[in-house]
Amino acid sequence: MAICRVNPFSQYVKSNSAGSGCNLSVDEVFQSEKLINDSIRIGGNQLKLTIRRLNLHPAHPVRKTLWSRLISAKYSVSLPSDDANLADFGPTTDADSSTSELAGYELSDQLLLPTFLLNEAGQKCLRDILHQIIRSNPELVYAPQLWPLLALFLHYHSAPTARACLLGLLRQPDLITQTKSAWIVHSLGLERLGMLGFVSKDAKRTTKLRLEQHTNEVRISLARWPIALWHLPFGYLVRLTDCFLVEGPKVFFRAGLLLWKLAARLEKSTGQSTGGSFDLLSTARNLNISASTFMRKLFHIRNLGRESVRRALETVRQSESSKSGDQSALEDALIHPCKRAGQTTYASYLVGDDRSSGAVGVSQSKPVHPSDCVTVSELATLITSIADNKLSQLSKPVLLFSTNRDGTSLRTMYSRAADALLPASLLLVRTRSGRSVIGAFCTDRWQPRGQPTYFGSGLSFLFRVKPGPLVIYPWVGPVQNGDKPSDPIDLFQYCAEHQLHVGGGRGTGSPGLSLDSQLNVGTSGPSPTFSSPCLITEPADMIERFGTQQDQGCSFAIGLVELIGFHDL
Repeated sequence: MAICRVNPFSQYVKSNSAGSGCNLSVDEVFQSEKLINDSIRIGGNQLKLTIRRLNLHPAHPVRKTLWSRLISAKYSVSLPSDDANLADFGPTTDADSSTSELAGYELSDQLLLPTFLLNEAGQKCLRDILHQIIRSNPELVYAPQLWPLLALFLHYHSAPTARACLLGLLRQPDLITQTKSAWIVHSLGLERLGMLGFVSKDAKRTTKLRLEQHTNEVRISLARWPIALWHLPFGYLVRLTDCFLVEGPKVFFRAGLLLWKLAARLEKSTGQSTGGSFDLLSTARNLNISASTFMRKLFHIRNLGRESVRRALETVRQSESSKSGDQSALEDALIHPCKRAGQTTYASYLVGDDRSSGAVGVSQSKPVHPSDCVTVSELATLITSIADNKLSQLSKPVLLFSTNRDGTSLRTMYSRAADALLPASLLLVRTRSGRSVIGAFCTDRWQPRGQPTYFGSGLSFLFRVKPGPLVIYPWVGPVQNGDKPSDPIDLFQYCAEHQLHVGGGRGTGSPGLSLDSQLNVGTSGPSPTFSSPCLITEPADMIERFGTQQDQGCSFAIGLVELIGFHDL
């Protein structure tokens, strides 16, 4: 029996992540291909039942063209030739770099940016296509489903074909939400369907009890089902998308109802809940049933058709439009645009990884918090204080160096910094007593120069986390009106083999923060660069004090040093 060796995955998939696990004979693949072709030709209910029953493995050879053929047949979409180039459809970058750093994220939600198994080229292509779409469709406001759908399409199709598939869906009425109000209605629609009886009686009973105790928490948790949905393992999502392309949004609502049922059952069996609400996201990530079983249970929900979904959404729409007063709290809970004027976010970090490094069908756990120096909320506050939007909005923090793990050597820290993907970093320092945590955000890579000198930029800042409250000391800014300060104010970073400084000191005094070569002793003093005082305020941490009382600095014993870098999403 000859085994079919066709690899359905595109060039945009990580070669070590796609996996196989689909050892089908040439005859088996041929029979599947014939069944799909016949069903597409017949259409209607025959195509729907065929796609449901086939339950194709993510690496099945017919997937190489399956989605494009389904979309072309269902929605009469014209697909480009195989040798087409993405540039043929318009530019993908802006001349204005301040705009292009967020290019591709304009329509997306901070909590819905999965890349699954895409490699770096695939992730860049994903952003390029989405940016191209927003430039050619300025009427679009907010369409968070575009990102995950396009990410999936790029696993099997060329960039032009994936783009054509996405546009084909986007142009269909009521298939993909395209405004904030539509997303809110879409999000609240699941609760309405559940209360109409499309969720199990046990789940409905448990939910009613929780609603009486924690109304807002439960409603918001249920309303976030469209986010939780995309945290299903890759193998589940691929099969779910097969049916969505043929049957429409009702398939996603079925999946949401099933997650609701499973979450309620888990809570009932354990007797535990998080804040009185169901954790649908955790349920999606940690399913203990196979993809085949999940799909079978999904279609056991009776009488849930397109008309049922339409009526439920219309009821929600009328209910929301009739409400008076400020609805901003609900919008803030359900809508998290990546690009919002005057606001930065760390939500992508809090949500965790998108499982892009796992094998097909394997769910990965949330990444470990990268710091022992600061808590999640403290790290989040530091990240949101970074003025570089790409870092604060579109990157996640990673631990580059820790004295707990890598030893107490400044040279080793430089080596780890040299290997970082991005030059910027957060330097965190905890005193030996643990009572003080201070540090700096610096924009340039920590790498000794041939001739030691200060470098860096005005986006740098010093900070103190403990003792609280957390305080940020930003750069004082350029000299105004020809004034000449007594001390330089552009001394951001300095590193040599035996020492590291952040922020020049006053006169000949200690820098804002300095560390020795063995990362055993640090000093801190007033820095004109950041208009900052000595960062150490806990008397018990001060080994030696120096300077005048007004400009006092000190040395301190170091307990832990961490260097936190950043990775692009």
